[in-house]
Amino acid sequence: MVIYVSSFRTFLKTFVISGWCLVLFVGLGYYYIDSHDIKVENEAESVPYYTQTPDSKGVLFTFSKGSIYTYLDFDLSSVTVILNPENVSSMGYTADYTVDANYSLIAYMCDYFDGINLTLNAETLRYTGNQVVELIISDTSDELRIKVVEAIFQKMAEQGIGVDFLNNVITQSKTNLKIPDCYFWAEFMDDISKNIKFLSH
Repeated sequence: MVIYVSSFRTFLKTFVISGWCLVLFVGLGYYYIDSHDIKVENEAESVPYYTQTPDSKGVLFTFSKGSIYTYLDFDLSSVTVILNPENVSSMGYTADYTVDANYSLIAYMCDYFDGINLTLNAETLRYTGNQVVELIISDTSDELRIKVVEAIFQKMAEQGIGVDFLNNVITQSKTNLKIPDCYFWAEFMDDISKNIKFLSH
C-alpha cells in the first residue's frame, strides 16, 4: 500500500511539473511569436518603396521671347540644354512635353532655392527671382541665359527638388505635362543636374 501511494505521489508530482513546464513553454513561444510579428511589421514600415528609374524625356519651355529645350536623360544621368531650338527632332531629340510660361516661372524657380548665384562683370552675387527676370529682360544675350540655366541646375544638384516644385511648374504654365508623368523625376534631378551640357541649334 505504501508503495502504491508513493508511486502515485511521484506520478502526480511529475504530472504537475510537466503541466507547468508545458504552460511555460507555450506561453514563452506565444510571446516570442507575437513580439517577432510586431518587430517585422515596424521594420517593414521603414523600408522605402522601390522606385524605377524614369524614362528619359525632352521638355520644351517657351516664353514670350525665346525658348529653352531640356533633355532629361535619366539613363545616363545628364541634362542637355538647347537655347531657342528651331527643330529638336532634326537634332535627334524629342519634345515630349511643352511648357508655355511667362517669366514668373523663372522667378519661381530661382526663389525656390532662395535665389541663384550669378557671376556678372567679374562679381558673383546672389539674385532673387525678380532680379533675374529684370536681367533677362534687359539683356537678351544667350550668354546670360546660359548662366541662369546653369545656376538653376547647379542649385538642383546641390539641394534637389520636391514634387511641389514640379507641381508649381505645371500650375503656373500651360502644359501637357502631368504630375503622374513626372512624379518620380524629383528623386533623380539632383543626380542628373550634376552633368549638364549645352548644344547649339
